[in-house]
Amino acid sequence: MNTATVLVFTVFTLAVFADYAPCQKCQSVFDEVRVELGNDGKGASIEALLAVFQKLCKRDDPQHAQGCYDVSAKKAPEIKNLLDAGESNKDICIYLGICV
Repeated sequence: MNTATVLVFTVFTLAVFADYAPCQKCQSVFDEVRVELGNDGKGASIEALLAVFQKLCKRDDPQHAQGCYDVSAKKAPEIKNLLDAGESNKDICIYLGICV
């Protein structure tokens, strides 16, 4: 599964997966999000977060980029709050229902 598929079908649709691989992939996505945003994701604007999601969606799954972006945009405010609060990638993925 590529990163965009993880974003669309696991992270932002809140599907609950108990196995290890989706949890690790979710955490990897947020590693990349934090790097792209800088400052560990803290204080980034919603617009900046959306730009990162758009970039990842276009890069990793060009055929489904718009759908990936649309779904991720719905969760951006909650994700921003979690990043601002300094939550770990695993905690964010637990919140999203990917990790247990």
